[in-house]
Amino acid sequence: MPKKIVLIIIGALLGFTGVLATLTGAAALVALGPHNTIRSGSHSISSPATALLSPPSAVQNEASLASALGNPTVHVQVTTATPGGVFIGIGPAAQVNRYLAGASVAVVNDLIAGHLNPRSQGGSATPALPGEQTFWVAHATGTSQADLTWTPSDGTYRVVVMRTDAKPGINVQARVGLTVPRLSGIATGLVVGGPIVLVLGGLALVFGILAPQTAKRSRRPTPRPTSTPSLTGPPLI
Repeated sequence: MPKKIVLIIIGALLGFTGVLATLTGAAALVALGPHNTIRSGSHSISSPATALLSPPSAVQNEASLASALGNPTVHVQVTTATPGGVFIGIGPAAQVNRYLAGASVAVVNDLIAGHLNPRSQGGSATPALPGEQTFWVAHATGTSQADLTWTPSDGTYRVVVMRTDAKPGINVQARVGLTVPRLSGIATGLVVGGPIVLVLGGLALVFGILAPQTAKRSRRPTPRPTSTPSLTGPPLI
């Protein structure tokens, strides 16, 4: 491949990478709140079910993430005006499923993105009081507000919101946050490094455009061998 084309391709790739890095870093800095925390808005969720459930979420390579990002933590805040108090728990998905087997639950798809519309799954069983269960990896209770903080570890988990008395009928305001201690440093690095990569890409493009076109070598036709005419006739004496 000609050097001119190689430089243009490298320049375009570097330019795209620089723009993407700069925009990603700037967006992260804008979204960050105090203490490197990104929070969702406050969302109202009402359901006649006994429990609100998140879909199962898998956490993998937590040690690698912690070393790179600095021990991220999840925050869940739930407030309610309904009698019976409020409970938040995070537990292994399999044990949560066994605990709520036969009870009416509502699955909330994505609280951070605001995709509420809980999908109800019917049931009539009354689970035991959530605060008495021992399988929770993190939990919090309150009369009108509960605040939970959890440092993830490897496994598959579900978030559960219930009344402390385990009775049906939930009406809450919920917020979710994620704290990443090194996120601001990473975002700043992207904002600073992105333009540098963009400039390098621009230089590669300029050199590629200005590079002289490699002249094509013309191939001379191979001359055909000439045949020596043969003399025919009687032999000379």
